[in-house]
Amino acid sequence: MLMYSDFYDIAKYGNDNWKGHYTEKEIAINAYNYTIEYETSLQFHKMTHIIKDLVELLTEDRKVSTNDDIEYWLSELKDVEREVNNHGTA
Repeated sequence: MLMYSDFYDIAKYGNDNWKGHYTEKEIAINAYNYTIEYETSLQFHKMTHIIKDLVELLTEDRKVSTNDDIEYWLSELKDVEREVNNHGTA
């Protein structure tokens, strides 16, 4: 299960690799928002648009990056996807 610190790392990675140009405070806010979206997805068994977007972006990056963290993040985010599929909603 991903925690705020994981989402901070994702937000930092995204800022560095997706040309975010965010301040440290904005990165922290993004991480908080990602955490809430993730928890909401788990609670309601429905992936939010933000989580879907993160999965898409990280999946694209996995094709060209050697960053091992991407594989971990995707694995954990895909647990949400599996949970959604197990409950028959998308």
